[in-house]
Amino acid sequence: MRGHLHLGRLLILFGLALAAGAAAAREERPLTLDSGAVVVGSATLGLASFATGNAPPRPALDLAIAEDGARADSLRPAIRGDVSLTRGRMHADDGRIVFLESLANHGMEPTTVRLRWTAYLPGDRASALHTASGWRSAAGWHLESSIPGRLVNGWPAGTPTYPGHDPGYIAWEVTLDLRPGERKAVLAAMTPAGHAPQPALDWLSAAQTRALMGWNGGGGRSLAGGRTAALAQWQAWRKELGAEALLEDSLAHAAWLAARSPGLTPLSAIHPQAYAEARRVAPGDERPLAGLPVAVKDIIDVAGLPTLALAEPLPRAAPRDALIVERLRAAGAVVLGKTAYDEDFGDYGMHRATGRLRGLIHPDLTVTGSSGGSAIAVAAGIVPLAMGSDTCGSLGTPASHAGIATIRPTVGLLPYQGARPLDPDLDTVGPIVARAGDLQQVLEALTGQAPSGDAPQTIRLGLIEPWPDTLPPISAEVGVQFGRVMDRLRAAGIELVPVALPDWSSARAALRAAPDRYPVAAALTDWLAFRDDPRSLQDLANSPNLLAEERADLAALAGARQDADARERRETALAAARAAVVGPIARFDLDGLIMPATLAWPGLLDVTRPGAGEPAMCPLSAYPRLPQITLPIAVGKAEPPLGAALIGSADGDWHLVLVAERIASIVNPKN
Repeated sequence: MRGHLHLGRLLILFGLALAAGAAAAREERPLTLDSGAVVVGSATLGLASFATGNAPPRPALDLAIAEDGARADSLRPAIRGDVSLTRGRMHADDGRIVFLESLANHGMEPTTVRLRWTAYLPGDRASALHTASGWRSAAGWHLESSIPGRLVNGWPAGTPTYPGHDPGYIAWEVTLDLRPGERKAVLAAMTPAGHAPQPALDWLSAAQTRALMGWNGGGGRSLAGGRTAALAQWQAWRKELGAEALLEDSLAHAAWLAARSPGLTPLSAIHPQAYAEARRVAPGDERPLAGLPVAVKDIIDVAGLPTLALAEPLPRAAPRDALIVERLRAAGAVVLGKTAYDEDFGDYGMHRATGRLRGLIHPDLTVTGSSGGSAIAVAAGIVPLAMGSDTCGSLGTPASHAGIATIRPTVGLLPYQGARPLDPDLDTVGPIVARAGDLQQVLEALTGQAPSGDAPQTIRLGLIEPWPDTLPPISAEVGVQFGRVMDRLRAAGIELVPVALPDWSSARAALRAAPDRYPVAAALTDWLAFRDDPRSLQDLANSPNLLAEERADLAALAGARQDADARERRETALAAARAAVVGPIARFDLDGLIMPATLAWPGLLDVTRPGAGEPAMCPLSAYPRLPQITLPIAVGKAEPPLGAALIGSADGDWHLVLVAERIASIVNPKN
């Protein structure tokens, strides 16, 4: 019968390390071990420990082990220095247990790893096999590793005996070297008495066999991901290594980043069935996103995961996927998990549950919000694609600060149902990718549509002059960055036309004077119903865990009533805002408007020190409900990244995608 992790048994292992006496060592404490070890009767098998260099091996705990039938996988790799350990396990019906320890070097220097498996066989004894490939106990248990090692008795392994010492603590240790960017795997097979030590290995993927040391394995493979890369590169990795390997490397890279630098923790949750989902992707799958790991902002429902919205996890896991997640899955993507977001849907990239989000190139600066977790996940090379949402600036602002690309599509092009609404007049979901050239493929995968024409031969873009006084000014530093890029576009033949927006100020004033809160209340109520959540808006407003401002806002929404006159005024004002931007585009026969996506450098991570703040140009696309593409135009260590915002005409998403590809080819010819 397959054993289950027994907390008390494993606590004994760690209590003995304290050597406070046998009785005291067996005192149970409320710890979550989650090591992937297995308890069979009185035996505890397969606790993994590892270390780099000369450090003593430490147990790999809190691995978030996910079960998939007889298989188990660690969703949260353990980290020692620059090395990650990902654990796999196969527990056969006949009692054989095979542990797969997959180690990867994420650093820039070669390193040596000591890996150890410890078993607790009370009252038993073990002796090493003459082949140096494992041990056999007096009671008949047998361990064999795929590479030679050494037997170490006692816990901690190798310590002298002491009062209460039980020689039934048996450890087997192996050593391996890892080059930078290399993954190697080692197997340990535990066989009970009465069975031949012949573990089945047909459950290993091709990439795992390639990484395997010994037992006819390939001896190692290179890591995928770990850097900002185009969609085509990720697709090449998937075809070479498979979807399961991409997921393994993505999770390991995320864990290494989080351990290396607090704040580089964009993932808020990992889907427990991610490995099972990846294994279902066939090698020859030709769907546009087949086998690619993706992440979604944690206001978007994913079946089986709670949603970190309304500033606290909702009381139950989402019963179904949001519609945009359904489309991702239909296109072949593997939903790795969810990404952190700004709790106040603002510009600091801060959430009580996930902390602050720092930049990659400039770690003292924030990438801002509110889709900052999705932006970091792509920029860091954890995933090739992440979904965010946007009411005003939540996609373009973090993409600009992270040096990557996104599109805020025309409202309604992508389905919003199943995501926490803020303002249904303006809300949209949108993809975040590394390169502007990937946006067309992703939009095609998510909409089933394609551009109807070719890329324009000549491009005319409008530069807004004068800059509207209803928007924050463009800072001097951003102005210099943006001006350099505009000079390059002119030199490449892009026509830049000065354009005024004479009606913008009055249109924005009309919007301020035409509020209509009822659609927001109705959308929130519909979202709760989509989640099978019985609570009302007033119930949410009474939650003690919400921010005071959000409780007040929800209480006001609970009292909102439908008002036909208010709705008419609001629609009229929204139409005026659209006309104020689209009118000049049509009048000057432009392909769109271009401007800095962020008007100042990002704020400092330490909010107690003065920073530049986060003024945004987003009202120019959000209020008229127009498509906006943000693409990187300045990425370097000398100054923070900056993106350019391209705003197109109503329903002009596909034309804008083609324009963005052309601009990107000039600004970033290597990408």
